[in-house]
This record gives sequence, structure tokens and C-alpha cells, in this order.
Amino acid sequence: RFNVTTRIRDAGDYTIRLSVFELDDQDQPIATSEYVLSLEAGQKDQRLVLEVPGARLWSPDRPYCYRLVAQLIYPDGYDASIQAHFGLRKIEARGRYVYLNNKPVYLDGILYQPGTATYEQMKQHLKSMKALGCNLVRVHIAGVDPRIYNLADELGILLWVEVPSPHSSSKLSRENHRAELLRMLALIGTNPSIIIWSLYNEDWGAQDIATNQETQQYIIDTYHYMKIHHPQFLVVDNDGWRHVSLAGKLKSDLMTVHIY
Repeated sequence: RFNVTTRIRDAGDYTIRLSVFELDDQDQPIATSEYVLSLEAGQKDQRLVLEVPGARLWSPDRPYCYRLVAQLIYPDGYDASIQAHFGLRKIEARGRYVYLNNKPVYLDGILYQPGTATYEQMKQHLKSMKALGCNLVRVHIAGVDPRIYNLADELGILLWVEVPSPHSSSKLSRENHRAELLRMLALIGTNPSIIIWSLYNEDWGAQDIATNQETQQYIIDTYHYMKIHHPQFLVVDNDGWRHVSLAGKLKSDLMTVHIY
């Protein structure tokens, strides 16, 4: 399933063509499909399904990626195109275990705070973590050079990412939190290496999580949004500290505890 955003100036019948290639093959697609749509002027999100025959799954041991080319073909035959890479993998939490591609996986991770490190330094950091035997890196409370997410895709490193925390809990901070989450999803929502998202960490920006129903409802609604629109991720509500539940059901895919 691919999420494609179209921006149309003139209403009419358009064709979206999706083509999937091996990364090292620039000419011959392994799968292609066309979708004829009547589009109104403006921006609209499309969810399109394309089967990749004999698909190879992405994993830390075999970090296999494909190249996607998406074309928007106008009524007059002109086409605009974009391309990106993607990987196919499944992540889920059942009982006490996390499963990657239907196989239990033990997450052996490290907390990573890149600070002011350059891309070349972060590249060396990730390679060193991989060499140490870590299969998971948690990019902690930071929006960093987006190239490291592509690098993790290539190296085969699982990533845990999180929205930078607000300083306080308020209506405005929740609005800013939502806007930043959506911005990050637009930027890195298709990287197969990213398997876990934290909404908050240790009550930071949600200090009233135990007493403020608006804070609790925002976290519940955001968790539900992620599970509906981005089911390819595990979602943690408030990592390591107080978790949120509704009708006796935890609104977090992982029960996490930070011990200092």
C-alpha cells in the first residue's frame, strides 16, 4: 500500500502510474500498475495498492530495498514523476514478544543523542553500533539529518524515533506536537528501519498526564491516528513513565519502564 499525495491545479481525469524497480536496475520495473482517477483541483491523499511478485523482506540481516517511481499523467499526456526507496517488513507486539516479519526478535538497543554531530560522524556512530552487535538505535528527542534514516535502511539497523518534547503541557504545546509529528511522518514515514515511535518521553511536555483529561485524550487520539494511518509502526504513548489506558486497554504497544 502506497500513500500518494496529488496536487492538482485543473480538475480532470488523471492517471497515476506506480512502478517498482530493483535498486540496481534503472530500466525494467518488476511491478507496475495504473490508476485512472477523476481529481478535483487542490491537494488529495490517495492510497494505492500494488503487488510486488516474489517480494523480498527487509530485515537487519538482509536490508533489502526497492525503488518506487510514481508518475502523475495529465489529460494532455504530460507527466510529472517522483521516486523514493522503500522496504517491505512487518512489525508487531504480541504478548511478551516483538515480532519482525512474523519471527520473534530480541531488541538489543542503544540510546543515541547525536547532538551537534555532523553527518559523517553520525555515519560512523551507526556503523560502530552495528559492529557492537546492537540491532536497535533509539534516536532520542531529536530531529536530525534525515540521511541517517536512509543509512539505517542500508545498514540494517532498527530505529526507535520520537517527537521532540514540548517544555510544558498546554493546548498550544499539543498543537505544536501534532504539527511536528505530521511533519516527521511526511519526511521519514516510509523508512523500513523505523519500527517504533514515542509520542512523549518521561512526562516531558505531558506533566499533567495523570490528572488532565485533555492531555490523556490527546495521547489516546494520537495513538489511534497512528494505528489507523501508519500501522507499520509500534507506538509508545509516554515512554518509560506513566502510561495511558482507556476502558482498561493500554494505549501503547509496549509497556516501558526507565530504571535509573
